[in-house]
Amino acid sequence: METIQQSTGSIAVLLREHAFRHLFIEELGWDHLGNTLYITVHNRSYELLPVAQKRGLAVFQCELDRLELRDRRVLRGIQRIVAKSAHENLVIYTDPGRSRQVWQWARTIEDGRALFHREHPFVSHRPPEEFLRRLLSLRVSIEAEETVSLVQVSRSVADSFDRTADERLFFRNPRYLYESQRLAEALAIGGVEAMHRFVLFHDGLALWMARRFEDTGIDADDLAQIARVGLIQAATRYDPTRDTAFSTYAFHWLRQALQRYIPSHYLAASMRLEQFWRFFRLKQRADRRFWKDGERSVRMGFERAMECDTLVGPYSLDIERVWNTSSYQDSQAGMEKVRAVPDTRPIPESETVRKEESYIIMQAIDELGPVDARIIRDRFGFDGQEQTLKDLGITLGLTRERVRQREFAALKRLGKVLPDRLHLPAPLEAPLTDDQNGQTTGSLDSSATG
Repeated sequence: METIQQSTGSIAVLLREHAFRHLFIEELGWDHLGNTLYITVHNRSYELLPVAQKRGLAVFQCELDRLELRDRRVLRGIQRIVAKSAHENLVIYTDPGRSRQVWQWARTIEDGRALFHREHPFVSHRPPEEFLRRLLSLRVSIEAEETVSLVQVSRSVADSFDRTADERLFFRNPRYLYESQRLAEALAIGGVEAMHRFVLFHDGLALWMARRFEDTGIDADDLAQIARVGLIQAATRYDPTRDTAFSTYAFHWLRQALQRYIPSHYLAASMRLEQFWRFFRLKQRADRRFWKDGERSVRMGFERAMECDTLVGPYSLDIERVWNTSSYQDSQAGMEKVRAVPDTRPIPESETVRKEESYIIMQAIDELGPVDARIIRDRFGFDGQEQTLKDLGITLGLTRERVRQREFAALKRLGKVLPDRLHLPAPLEAPLTDDQNGQTTGSLDSSATG
């Protein structure tokens, strides 16, 4: 017999592949739906593909671009038209890249004059575990096929997608509030076991709050863990003698924990990406210097090249500057100081490693897609001179802000794959920083010195 974990696992795979028709018909036991629905909203035409139906409750799929997918006015406008054909329905909105989904449940109330709807956005490759379990509750078995009614299907879908049901449970359900108060009084007495039972009982409240921030693009499990941290903080500070339910008290702690985490998450990601690219660009600079020195040595002779290199500047602050070739050749003390600096320049075999690393990086950039790959190449000067956001925007027909957003998203994707492919530590620690004049301070290694 298939376990719940196996069932949710198969549902997650189908969601990642956007195989919605297979999901509802083969996995959940729903029936085939009729023809495609064509509608027009705000002078734009949309195509709603039939997915499935059960006792008249219809499921459609509609593809939108990334901006429309986040615009609730567009989703609401589409739903108003769809509701005229199906009073209660599910519409699954997807983007062309199959990276995000928004599940919209809606029904008409008050004799068809009012529209009630709820949206559930998430990233396709990582659907929330709670959402998978809710989808599993929509399964209609063969035994129940003959007896299931529209009312039962409607109630099952509403329980899965109506978030107000959760609100009624956590904030207005008498039995829930009574049990919460009883556990809070036991918690006031003290004990680790009492705290464990109290937090476990209110775990659903933390998950409910975490789902409210799913459209931020952060992993659902990370949001759930942060919400649980806020739940524990609320539990340690809650006073059951005051006339306030714990769910009401904890609401602000949970929201504050999540709202503080989200900016720090993106800031940390941005800093890690900046450190990574600084590391890579300095490595490129060091490699270019090595091969430039090598070519010069072949052309001029090694001793003459070393002499010129010394005339240009010292290897370290402890080495005296030599102003003529005779003093360089005759000064044994100067030579001893030069020898004191270890020669850590890469051996010729490193050219193979450098080429392999460059190939890996360029291959990862190519995987971003033509537009994002060009943004990264031009911004970091892979194909020549570095370009500004404004110049790139003019070339690509995008705004400066849109180019910046796409650059950040592309760097984030590269930051996830390149450390493993290049065998770099993650998160990367930048061994040097840039000063206000754009000069590099510190050193990456001795090959970058000078």
